[in-house]
This record gives sequence, structure tokens and C-alpha cells, in this order.
Amino acid sequence: MAMMDANTTRESRGLLSDSIWGNMILKMAYSHDQELQAMLRRRRHVDNATIGALTGISGATLGQNITSIATLNPPAGVPDSYAPGIVGVVLEGAVGLVIGGNAVFHHGLQSKVKARRQEIRRQVEAILQHLEFSDSHCPEAQGELAKLIGERGAQECLQLWHSSHVTATVIEKTPPPMLESSIVLPASVPGKL
Repeated sequence: MAMMDANTTRESRGLLSDSIWGNMILKMAYSHDQELQAMLRRRRHVDNATIGALTGISGATLGQNITSIATLNPPAGVPDSYAPGIVGVVLEGAVGLVIGGNAVFHHGLQSKVKARRQEIRRQVEAILQHLEFSDSHCPEAQGELAKLIGERGAQECLQLWHSSHVTATVIEKTPPPMLESSIVLPASVPGKL
């Protein structure tokens, strides 16, 4: 059963799992996809806002500590101040909101990023299969590749594909070198095996 699961996983990855240039194309497609890049930019902005909010909260906590020390043991006739305690509770709630909001945002966005990456992966896989089937001579597949990773990237990847397939073909057609036997076998003795 475990062997079947391993084979299923390997087959589901297809050409991308066994191909260096396929993985390069996939990375290029991720970096050229505007929708995916917009989602990743949004995530970076939220992360920066979270860091800024937590920095502001820690600064406010420092102010709250200074205020509590200043109001500790007031002179006679002046009541104790509840302000430092209230500020502390508010800041603790703000930390919870910031961290919780960040986690909720990341969860929602991560599912969208994962779905978009899977869609791009399917597109790259389909283009690679089309190129493999047509020996990379199909203008339609070349055009789709250019749309996905840019004209220059597509040309360079196709050149890489051609050079790797030509090298592989030459290696397959070359017969293995014959080894000269330097081992001398002793003559067999009659009657003994």
C-alpha cells in the first residue's frame, strides 16, 4: 500500500518532478504571474503592518510602565490611578487582535496562493507535455510558454530543452565502450570441474 502511495505521488508530479528545466520554467511562471505576485505583495504589506503595530504596542507598553511607576504610591490625599492598569489591558487586547488578525489573514490568503500556484503548475505541466509530444516544434505551445514566462525566457528554455535532448539522443545512440579483458582464465584440467 505504501508503495502505491509513493508511485501515485510521483506520477502526479509528472514532468516537473523529473526535469530541472521544467522546475525552472515553473519558478519563472510563478515570478511572472501578476495575480500571484499581487497576493504575495499583500502578504508582505500585512506582515509589515503587523510588525509596525507590535512595535507601537511595545512602545506604548513602555509608556504604560513609566506611568505606573510615576503614579505608584501617590502623595497623601491623591487617589491611586487606574490608568496604567486600563492601558495594560487595552494593549494586551490589541496584541491579541493583531496576532489573531494576522493569522486569519494568512490562512485565507495562503489558500488562495496555493490554489493559484496549482493552477500555474497545471498550465506549465500541460505546456511541457505539449512541447514533449511535438518535440518542441509546436508554435501554439511555444506561444503559451512565452505568455507564461515571457518571450526571452521561453526562447532560452527552448534552447536549453533542445540542447539537453540532443545530448541525451547522442548518448543513447553511442554504443558503450568495449572493455578489453585483461584477466586470463586458467586452462581447465580434464576430469575436474
